[in-house]
Amino acid sequence: MESNIFKSQVFHLFISNPTVENAKILKHFINAQTYAICFAGKENLVLTALFTVIGDMNVRNKDDIICNLIDAANNLISNSKLKTVISVHTMLVILLKHIGLCPSYMLTQTMNTPPEELQLATINCFEIIFLKITSEVVEKIYIKENLNLLAQVLSISENILANGVCGPLRIAAVKCIMSLFQVHDATDERNTKQRQYIADVVFVLIPKIVRTLTNIAVGSNTLSETLKMYSIIALARILCLIFEDEVVEPSSNENMKYLVETSWVGKSSNLQSSNTFENSGTKNSFGINNTISTIPHEIS
Repeated sequence: MESNIFKSQVFHLFISNPTVENAKILKHFINAQTYAICFAGKENLVLTALFTVIGDMNVRNKDDIICNLIDAANNLISNSKLKTVISVHTMLVILLKHIGLCPSYMLTQTMNTPPEELQLATINCFEIIFLKITSEVVEKIYIKENLNLLAQVLSISENILANGVCGPLRIAAVKCIMSLFQVHDATDERNTKQRQYIADVVFVLIPKIVRTLTNIAVGSNTLSETLKMYSIIALARILCLIFEDEVVEPSSNENMKYLVETSWVGKSSNLQSSNTFENSGTKNSFGINNTISTIPHEIS
């Protein structure tokens, strides 16, 4: 199946003439073949080809072209599992090349800010990558040697969340953060062994993201309720991940008990309005003010 794609006129047309229009045609072609590719187990080969093209892209309107290719990759990844460390590592590095380059990336430097569409496509791809890696890959990605790579992804997501102006983009950044910390909706929160393993690696990344999530959660009324609720869920789940020992027997700590009970209320993907938290009985600025005040000073 993958050979049919590589031999197709659509693929060769794009390679010989990489325009936005041809990128859209290739995206639709790959999307139409997604289930057949995954069924044949050839998704890694197609993803490798896509990200090779993305990594080498240096033509006019390259941002628009890359957006379409990343969208095609997102659809493919969403319908498969990422089983090799090298492919995950390569995809992350290539995506970082086009959106941030380094942790000092700041959205306030508008001259160097990637287009909003490219930011959204890339942040979505980051989220899906961390969502779709297998347990075996998690153990090999979440190691101290990869901490700088994880920190770059987190830094970009945090800056978009803190400084972005586009609501959907900021929500995508929160979802990416949850995915990176492996506290997304598909997470098995009962797998304490893996959670502790991840927490030991990502602990040093916590302080800044906790501050940003807290600022959004208790922020201005001009912020959307959906963004605030996503931030509350992300904050609660990350704190529960890091302070796992404190919540094993949560009855001994009422604030930690509250975090456990509310951090997995429903699924964050179902958030549509403030009714989600109203129905769960969450009150008092979504009920996190008292809990936040108990976070150790060096973390908050």
